[in-house]
Amino acid sequence: MDAFSAGSESPQPTDELSPRSPRRRVLLAGQYQSLTGTYSVDVRNLSNTGASIMCAADLKLGSEGVLMAGGLDCLCRVVWHREGVFGLKFEEPLHNSIVLDLHRITSDDVKHAERAAAREWYQRDAR
Repeated sequence: MDAFSAGSESPQPTDELSPRSPRRRVLLAGQYQSLTGTYSVDVRNLSNTGASIMCAADLKLGSEGVLMAGGLDCLCRVVWHREGVFGLKFEEPLHNSIVLDLHRITSDDVKHAERAAAREWYQRDAR
């Protein structure tokens, strides 16, 4: 099973006082930035209150940072982890329309954005 076909069976957040909102599968490349560094991440799923990300770095439970992906710029903290997958809880909930818009991003949209970024880099830096 690849990283993006995994179901929504994620460990429960450590903060049991607030139930997590329903998650939607997404495929977003992004970054997680904390005081210790900036890390490339893949956002696997997203909800109003948090996200599940894949990251090669060992993010520490309770660490705070900023998730930047698909136009998001969210303050968050790591609330669980398992084998390179991390659960983030947002400081401020996202509006439903934002989550639904990001859920509608297709693989063609991702490829188009990657080509546009490569074209922009070539025009700016490769000449």
